[in-house]
Amino acid sequence: MSFQWLLAPPLRRTRERPEEQEQELEDETGGRELAKTRCADKSRWKNRAGRNCKWFAANDNGCTKYKDYGQRTNCKKTCNKCPQVYRQNSNSNPWHTAVYKYMPSAADLAKCAKRADGSMNGCNGGNLGAVWDNNLRTLSRNVWVMGEKCMPYDMKCKKASGVVNPLSGGQCSKYASYQKWHKPCNCISSQDKTNRFSCPRYRPSGGCGFDVPYAFFQVNGVNQGLSIANAVKNFQRQIAEAGPLYISFATTNGFMKNDWKKYPIYTGGGTADGGHAVTVVGWGKGASGGWSHDYWLLRNSWGADWADKGYCKFKRGVNLDGIEGAAGASMATSTFKDWSPPYCSYNGYSSSYYSDASMYKLFLKITCSKNAKLKIFTSQKLSGGKASAQRQVARGVSGRNLNLNVKANSKTTTTAIDAKNLGFGKRQGEMWIKIVADDGKGNTANTDHYITVPTVTR
Repeated sequence: MSFQWLLAPPLRRTRERPEEQEQELEDETGGRELAKTRCADKSRWKNRAGRNCKWFAANDNGCTKYKDYGQRTNCKKTCNKCPQVYRQNSNSNPWHTAVYKYMPSAADLAKCAKRADGSMNGCNGGNLGAVWDNNLRTLSRNVWVMGEKCMPYDMKCKKASGVVNPLSGGQCSKYASYQKWHKPCNCISSQDKTNRFSCPRYRPSGGCGFDVPYAFFQVNGVNQGLSIANAVKNFQRQIAEAGPLYISFATTNGFMKNDWKKYPIYTGGGTADGGHAVTVVGWGKGASGGWSHDYWLLRNSWGADWADKGYCKFKRGVNLDGIEGAAGASMATSTFKDWSPPYCSYNGYSSSYYSDASMYKLFLKITCSKNAKLKIFTSQKLSGGKASAQRQVARGVSGRNLNLNVKANSKTTTTAIDAKNLGFGKRQGEMWIKIVADDGKGNTANTDHYITVPTVTR
């Protein structure tokens, strides 16, 4: 019933890399080297006391007894430091059973969701309105899905001085058989990273896309005036009835450095470092640090090595770091329970006039996301540009009202608006348009638009 971003198989690579075959190893700087040798102890190495790898093999197999005198670097086989290379179809790879059929690519949504001015949102403050109103609502193609051969999440690895989720040296070899964008960023070579992103203009190929959801909307929380308790109940109702939500919170250095084994439920701390968005898949109650806490169960995008296999528990019911402020939900079928208001947009106007401005009529073009009854207010002529017009509206303005019935996603033209009686014609000015939309099911929404009405052409 819900439009859930479900995990499930990246396309498998056809070549497997057994541990003793040629291995691709990468260090923490992203550098790449091909090692054609088996992991073994160095036969010529000795420490200052003259002890070699054979001595450590006989006296400290595993290298846990003595201080590191160099044996852990030079006696890798003896010290059990040989890198493990997991095969793509092995249970050691947490993604080997993943199917991305219904998991949208962040590289599609983030690159194609626009701000009001048409520029790309990317990962710099994207929001539900931009994803839906400025992208999905009018999208004429399928949504791209994740996967190496479809549209992988390449935005996590921008070229920069830092990297996302860095690993210490030597750990990249365990990801050698992973698909490229499943690896941590510092295990991906620099030539595969970019700082140039743009919305794809081509359509998803077969098997790489799915239909645009029927709806994508905000689930109200504290930011919309609900109490914390009611916000929690609202989120829980949505999860129970329609599946996971998309939620954001302020990230603190306490969250980033939390010891998840010792404190399995994050309860706050530290100073804010930024913000982050995750999927909330459920809730529960458990112990952490000797205390019992209600928590949200969150699914993160930082890999299976993070927290509890990529999931974490986050304290619930106190709006910790703003997590109960608001959430997003998406629906794949038309049978969902619809509490969303109609969204109506202004799509331009046509005009009719006499050259002496003795008659000047405007016809507005309106499109709404669902069937709705509209009450439209058009203001008298406002002067001084948009900023001045907004100040005048705040003080109160007069104008005219008209009613209009619209069909979902159908451009509808209003009856004639007498612009001359509103002061337009001989001088250019601003018109404030207020649209109140009602779907007849208790869902209403208001939208405001300011348009510049030119003088009559003589």
